[in-house]
Amino acid sequence: MNALRHSMALSISVAMVFLCLVWGTTALAEHPSVSLPEGYPYELVPIMDDAISGGGMRTDTHYSVVYTTPASVEQVLAFYLEHFTESGGDVSIADNSLEIHFEIEGRKVDIYLDPTGGKTTLNIGVFDTTASTYGHEVSEPNQDADDLSPAVASLGDVIPLVSGAYIMDEYGEETSEGFEYSATVLISQPFTYVAAFYADLLKEMPSSSVSMEGGEFWGRATFDASSIEIQIVENGPEESIMVVNIYAR
Repeated sequence: MNALRHSMALSISVAMVFLCLVWGTTALAEHPSVSLPEGYPYELVPIMDDAISGGGMRTDTHYSVVYTTPASVEQVLAFYLEHFTESGGDVSIADNSLEIHFEIEGRKVDIYLDPTGGKTTLNIGVFDTTASTYGHEVSEPNQDADDLSPAVASLGDVIPLVSGAYIMDEYGEETSEGFEYSATVLISQPFTYVAAFYADLLKEMPSSSVSMEGGEFWGRATFDASSIEIQIVENGPEESIMVVNIYAR
């Protein structure tokens, strides 16, 4: 799932004619298998009604949602291109039709597609561009350290990543209170394993607290002069999604 920073603009009308021949439309109904974060703008970025599993997190400037559908890439493209075209704004696809980018007043949406195992996994980022804390976001797994703070040169400098972890999105921003860093990580490991790993890790740090209920984990602790917050949700029987927030003061 390569997230290239440049976009290749395509004609939406031509794309829709072709894609609709491949696949029709999908209802905008919510699906009980996807746990959306509170306040998620569903009307702007709906979830396909055949979603198998998924979940998401909310940070101070954006929503991150990952879900899996049995639909093909062509079907996913048809669904979102039709919806975004009807919503207005600017739509483009890139990276050999594995990225969808949509911008409308006050919102920016990036969707990255990963077709594996006969299914398609979507990594959705919805950004509030009017927020005072809206900063630089990246979708490449490795961000240039010059864009981050010396206190957070990379996520691995603060906490170890379990095997099967992939940083889907990360950004850092200087605020009036210090540097803030956030990363969204997709982990190809069961939720129980990932939650136990990070619970043990946080308990070894000062001022730690952890809690877990159902398929969700919350934890926080301090590391040197930084505060760490970790949220983990189950994304199917063999996958987890983790959001890490680090506040360097």
